[in-house]
Formats: sequence, C-alpha cells, structure tokens
Amino acid sequence: MKKIHILVTEDAMDMAKVVTHFLMFQGIPLENITHCATLHDAVAYINDPDTTQIHLLITDWNIPDGDEGGAIIAATREKFPNVQVIVMTGNPNNLPEISENYNPNEFLPKPFDHKEFATAVSNCYKRIENSCTA
Repeated sequence: MKKIHILVTEDAMDMAKVVTHFLMFQGIPLENITHCATLHDAVAYINDPDTTQIHLLITDWNIPDGDEGGAIIAATREKFPNVQVIVMTGNPNNLPEISENYNPNEFLPKPFDHKEFATAVSNCYKRIENSCTA
C-alpha cells in the first residue's frame, strides 16, 4: 500500500482521538496523520509550503471557528485536486446539500462504528491507489 498522508479536522478532541485510533488500527502510522481542531489551523496547515501532499481529508462538517467543513474541502482541493474526502456529520439532514455542493467521496454520519469507518477509508484507499497507477 502506498504511504499516504491524512488530514483530520475535528474540533471535539474525543472524536479526533477515536478517528486517529481507527486509522492506526488500520495500520496507518501516527506520523502520517495530522490533526487540526479549527478551520484556521487546517487552512494554515494546507497552505504551509512544507505540506506537499494530502491524500485523504477526514473532516467534521461543523467546525466552530468559521464556515462549515466546505471551506476546508475547498482549500484542500485547491492545492491537492485529487484528495479523497470523508465528511463526518452529526446531522444527516445536511447530506444532500453537502453532496451537491462539495461532492465528498464518503460520508460518516455520527455516531459511526469501526466497521463503517474502515469501509469508508478502504474505499478512499482504493481510489488513491488507482489514481497512482493510472
């Protein structure tokens, strides 16, 4: 499997820990995972010249210090157009709007379990691998 870099944007520290734990359970080293708790921090990280690749963005939809997760998706795709996106949300009523406006690759309605998370990440991995061999 290709070494990938993952950006997790989640303001709730307990949920960020769960996501990180799930990723590590799938064999992703901690050094390949970056966590940002705010929109400001995520955009700063994305635009940092030292950030040379983000393969997978896992973002909460409700980020407290600004726009919804759409701002993070837009900023990430601007610099990394092939990024895979998983949106987590506690309000599944948002899904049609999110899908229409931001076209994420996967959705994870909260709460979710390890199996749902693993499936979403696996689906994204397959697309990442296929884009590298195309």
